[in-house]
Amino acid sequence: MINTPPSGPTVWTTPHTEYIVSLHEKFGLPDVNSPLRRGYYVRLEEAAKRLREREHLRAEVSRFWEEQKWGAPPIPVNDCNLAVISRNLATARFEDIVYAALARQAGLEPVWSTLNGDKMCAGSPIKTTYLQGHLVLGRGGLGGLKLEKHEYLEIVDPRSLRGRPANSSPAHRHHNQPLFEIFAPNGTPLTTLHRVHQMKMLAPICPRGVISFDITSWYRDGNLMNSRQYYIALMSLFVAHGVLFEDFHGGESGEQLDAFTAEVFQPASRRLKDIFGVAPLVVPLPWKREYAYYPSNTSWPEWNVVPPEYLNGLL
Repeated sequence: MINTPPSGPTVWTTPHTEYIVSLHEKFGLPDVNSPLRRGYYVRLEEAAKRLREREHLRAEVSRFWEEQKWGAPPIPVNDCNLAVISRNLATARFEDIVYAALARQAGLEPVWSTLNGDKMCAGSPIKTTYLQGHLVLGRGGLGGLKLEKHEYLEIVDPRSLRGRPANSSPAHRHHNQPLFEIFAPNGTPLTTLHRVHQMKMLAPICPRGVISFDITSWYRDGNLMNSRQYYIALMSLFVAHGVLFEDFHGGESGEQLDAFTAEVFQPASRRLKDIFGVAPLVVPLPWKREYAYYPSNTSWPEWNVVPPEYLNGLL
């Protein structure tokens, strides 16, 4: 049993006025009632309660999986308070730390849904960071972040990159290769490299360890890998089995996400609402450029890349 911080509203008072600030507002999360997001997201402080209220729908969702001939996904079923982030690899960028902290603040257990069988794409902002990007070493004397370039989560000498053709970078060399088939120069599988990094960096705020489940086999066995149906399948997990943390109307991919949101996510959400009477549970995940970076060591709470209020009561 873990001790979760209180998730109720914060009350601010002045001599004449009382303001009730929700957890969602306190943490500055994207507005769920904005014209673009309305109807597709829930507030952070409401997520756990809504998930508990839908427990009776689990059997109906399971029958839906069987009717579609997908079978049961490998999502943990012995816990009724799951938060989920869906990424290709389980790792610990600052985005992952923010997600885990917000999930725990909401009284949810953070887990990672992965797709290790997906292929590397040199044009994907998220996937390229698995192979190359930036490590944060701390704060400099003037308060800025101390950054070093990394390849395979190891610092690289900038001199070794001079004059190197762009198409010879790790992301280009492994383009179109399944992620589970990629190995670091020392022979370590990329998936293992990130998993070890994740367990180390998240230990301070995930005292029960880090849980992940891979849906590659579920997609393949259900013939979902190259089908628009795959997103209906994925989003069905969040009707009654967990709460997804994601922002389909912003985040890292920005405008690149617009077509996907309009043509894939929104129709999938509406279809599931038609079937079950409720839309999937999604909490909008905040995004800053720094969240794409990786912490280099467990002193990361001192650097304030993750807002300190997200960590209140967790460390």
